[in-house]
Amino acid sequence: MKKTYQGFIVCLALGLVLGILSIPDASAQDANIKTMSMRIGHAAPTTDPRHLGAVEIKRVLEGESKGKIKVDVFPAGQIGGDRDLIEAAQAGGIQIVILPAAFLGGFQPLTSLLDVPYLFPQDAKLARKVIDGPAGDALLKTLDSVRLVGLDFWESAYKHFSANKPLKTLADFKGLKFRVMPSEMLLTMIKSFGGSAVTFPYSEVYTGLQTGSIDGQEASLTSIYNMKFHEVQKFITMTYHIKSEFLIMGSKVWFDGLNDETRNLVRKAVNEGAKVNAAAKKEEEEKSAGLIRKAGTKIIDLTPAEIKNFQEATFQPCLDVYLKKNGDRGRKLADLFTQEIAKGK
Repeated sequence: MKKTYQGFIVCLALGLVLGILSIPDASAQDANIKTMSMRIGHAAPTTDPRHLGAVEIKRVLEGESKGKIKVDVFPAGQIGGDRDLIEAAQAGGIQIVILPAAFLGGFQPLTSLLDVPYLFPQDAKLARKVIDGPAGDALLKTLDSVRLVGLDFWESAYKHFSANKPLKTLADFKGLKFRVMPSEMLLTMIKSFGGSAVTFPYSEVYTGLQTGSIDGQEASLTSIYNMKFHEVQKFITMTYHIKSEFLIMGSKVWFDGLNDETRNLVRKAVNEGAKVNAAAKKEEEEKSAGLIRKAGTKIIDLTPAEIKNFQEATFQPCLDVYLKKNGDRGRKLADLFTQEIAKGK
């Protein structure tokens, strides 16, 4: 009996030891995380949901790597304009860039599909479902060929027009000059509405509106409020013409050089940043509408018929521009988005 008891104790002790040895060693996993410094750049102010999301990426990477990864976030174009940021990411000088898809058209024309006005219906949940599905994944993969890695799409909001007059019909656009991002699609859109378009840095839009060198611009309510455009514009017309998603891009030369553990941590941090951005964006859109009204700027809601008139004027001309530039690859991508949107309705 004594020998049996002693044998049981030995077996129990051995089992405990083996059990302890089989528990994953967190420190061993941490040891596989690459030690590095990295930079995240974007053009938005520090009050913007994009910046809050970028700060969350920094928090997750630095915290879960136990300090092996050091992250610096540069908002408001501090280390260059939009094109500068993209080129720096291609060269590996900056590791992650957060920008509207419209800025990628000059680098990867296939991404301009998201600039086609009224591609998405006035249904934010459906748009999100499509972006998070096969269609969005296919669009992200197109960045591989231009030395970028598409990490994610971050939630944005529908864009609307501001001006010093209501913009309820196509006739209201005639004779007015609007600032848009450097996208052939957006230039075509303004032309199809009857206005004229100019492109220059986002940081200069307020001055342009204030001095009258431009008559209006297009942006989400959050962006309009954060950039104080409502201070120099009397009206915002809710056109819902583009669901402007933000592209989170990594430098391909940098990302490909990471080991699996570090790449997984980067993707996790980007996903966590997406949650912060989405929550802040929803809250900010609602809050911004109230603050804009309180400041005295009128927000004009359009009827479905009025929105349909804008859609009919611009959707096909812009899609034709996209298809002409991108050929079969563009057609396949556009068809995929159309199919996914139809499935969700």
